[in-house]
Amino acid sequence: YLSTIATASDAVVQEGRIATAFLWKVFSCLGFHPDFVHCLRCRKTLTTEEQPILSVRHGGLVCASCAGKMLLVDGIPFFADLHRTLTFFVEAPLAESARLFLDMPVRTAVRQLTRAWCETHADIRAWV
Repeated sequence: YLSTIATASDAVVQEGRIATAFLWKVFSCLGFHPDFVHCLRCRKTLTTEEQPILSVRHGGLVCASCAGKMLLVDGIPFFADLHRTLTFFVEAPLAESARLFLDMPVRTAVRQLTRAWCETHADIRAWV
């Protein structure tokens, strides 16, 4: 992590991409990452085309049918670019996250989700 930060540009470091990717890698290693494959309630296999909702509190995706039956006060629309970005952060080498371009809607969604996930599952305030 520190060597990646040391070689990255100031803009990339300030934007928080590397820190965000690092946090998701840590969550994944510890087993605290969201389930991006199945609905938490009915266990149906999901795709982003179905527009599932990500519940931070419940720890993963909820299909549209189940979301209507649950009280989701923390639901975040889970769109394809958000899924690809989080998967990339977990699976790609950390240095690659410095080269990843995120448009504003994706960057905003990733930051909101990362902050909420840190506060809910790690009891820490994320700096990203």
